Amino acid sequence: MSRIALALSLCSALAVFSTISRAEAPKTKAVYFTVINGNKYFVVEYELAAASTLSYELSSDLRTWSAPGIDGYPGVVETVSLIDSTVRIARIDQPIAATTGYFLRATAVSTRKPVLDFDGDGITDFAVVRSGTGSGKPMTWFISYSAGGFAGVTFGSAETDIPVPGDYDGDGKCDIAIWRGATGQFRILESTTGAERIIVLGQSGDKPVVADYDGDGRADPAVLRRIQNEANQYIYVGSDNNPDGAITSVRWGGTDDSAVIGDYDGDGKADFCVQSPQSDGTAVFLLRRSSDGGQERIPFGASDNTAVDGDFDGDLRSDFAVIAEISSKLEWTIFPRNSGAPGAPIDFGLMATDLPVPGDYDGDGKQDIAIWRSSSGTFYVRRSSDGGIVGVAFGVSGDYPVANFQAH
Repeated sequence: MSRIALALSLCSALAVFSTISRAEAPKTKAVYFTVINGNKYFVVEYELAAASTLSYELSSDLRTWSAPGIDGYPGVVETVSLIDSTVRIARIDQPIAATTGYFLRATAVSTRKPVLDFDGDGITDFAVVRSGTGSGKPMTWFISYSAGGFAGVTFGSAETDIPVPGDYDGDGKCDIAIWRGATGQFRILESTTGAERIIVLGQSGDKPVVADYDGDGRADPAVLRRIQNEANQYIYVGSDNNPDGAITSVRWGGTDDSAVIGDYDGDGKADFCVQSPQSDGTAVFLLRRSSDGGQERIPFGASDNTAVDGDFDGDLRSDFAVIAEISSKLEWTIFPRNSGAPGAPIDFGLMATDLPVPGDYDGDGKQDIAIWRSSSGTFYVRRSSDGGIVGVAFGVSGDYPVANFQAH
């Protein structure tokens, strides 16, 4: 059995999709004055990715909206519309002359977060889980913060629990969490309070598929239940759309399919997607978009490929990606959502010793190809920002690299 297969036997259906958090000046499309119904408007049109918050500064006046919104020259905001990722702003209550000295400066900040960002700095942190000895085999999480520092936290049991990290409390930091199948419990160590929260969901035999299904920026507990001769059943408790704890259930994919949950349409919500093996040895990705309920069928890869999720090109949409084991190497192929064809294969990693651990390790808003080499306890990252390769020693043989939950 390959190293990838061994890891998948531990964590085959985890599906917290990777997201992006970055601040940048949005591109200005147009700036002009206009008059509508007798009111004078100063209008700035911005190109804006979905799922962003915007801060607008006028002189010393800074205001932030939790959804795409704006502030303009002195006056009131009458209408804000999001059309084709463009924000149009601002009615003014007084004449604006070139000599007034006002300026408008905007910053767009994506509300999405990179996978395994435990310190909230927008960069994936190196993390491994180590099984203890003795009764219950306590699970210790070792985290190397990209902002500096180190943590070792004992939480969960290697005998009964599966790691399901995610930002459950919405503070911008990944929370340590496990799913205990025997009791159907999500046990979350919240970064905001340090307290443990328990959510009962699922049953023995289910697989955890945690993701942000309702687009509120918080990870939602979810499980996949395989029902023989029926479509898979995805069950989740939304942190926003189910405030009373009601459970949502969605059927998608077959019992032989692997869940590859991600935000493929860029609306800030997780889409249901599976990698479906075909009788001829190929594979098809079956996608159900959350934005409009539309369905897609994307032939890509082979049935024995490992699927990985993540936004590899930084367009705030998950891309399809697979890893093939060829001639003792790991061959990564990415099919971007903004492209009509897959990119060229990239050899990165060894079959015998390496596990895929993609993440945004350089903080450029793009998922980096990366592996963890068990023989030396070393992370190797191929940075998307410059193509450079960096190695970071962290962990020992026998550890489990937490970022491997993205491999299915």
